[in-house]
Amino acid sequence: MDSTAIGILCVVGVALLVTLGIVGSVAQKRRFERWRFEVRGWAKQNGWHADFAPQVDWPERLPGRNRRGMTMVLAGTVGGHRAAVGNYTYTTTSTSTSTDANGMTSTSTTTHNHHLVVTAVWVRTPVSMTLHQRGAFSKLGRRLFGDGETATGHAEFDRRFRIESRTPDEARALFGPALIHEHLTGRLPLWSLHAGVLLASGTGQVKDPGTAPGLVAPLTRVADLLGR
Repeated sequence: MDSTAIGILCVVGVALLVTLGIVGSVAQKRRFERWRFEVRGWAKQNGWHADFAPQVDWPERLPGRNRRGMTMVLAGTVGGHRAAVGNYTYTTTSTSTSTDANGMTSTSTTTHNHHLVVTAVWVRTPVSMTLHQRGAFSKLGRRLFGDGETATGHAEFDRRFRIESRTPDEARALFGPALIHEHLTGRLPLWSLHAGVLLASGTGQVKDPGTAPGLVAPLTRVADLLGR
């Protein structure tokens, strides 16, 4: 095969790849528009509101703190509480170094896209706080230095969880026996509370809008048990 034929084949191949890329992009855009139509339809039928350009400050309390990471929010009422479910994304990069047989070192960077489902419930309290699950270092620090001001006095709960707040007395008062018990059984998510909004997140994305009430239900349980 001569160089001219090879050149023609290369051009055709590139053109084919570009065409396939365009077709794939158009198909993806159509699927996204169809999904947005379904979400809006479900929201209208169920008394919720769908927002695909939400203006919320929630990313400040989420991994990555991506200000533009909230790509969709469904807001409605669950269990008598004003509530919302949304999709959030953020990106991290990792760098690795390798050395070949000749002793040459090369560095490569990998990008990771993370997708989270965010749930929010509005409550009437001025307290700001975050509930953390203790890791190894936190447990070691507790053994060395004892409990902090936010400790509830429940040994097992304080061993497994840590409350972070600038108003420890008010934060601790929100954790009654019922809320502590529910957390110890693993039924409730970790959460933060700021400006009257309870916020929790977990891996995944909201694809079926009909799952929204069930996704936010554990956080409404937290709202019901605060201070009890």
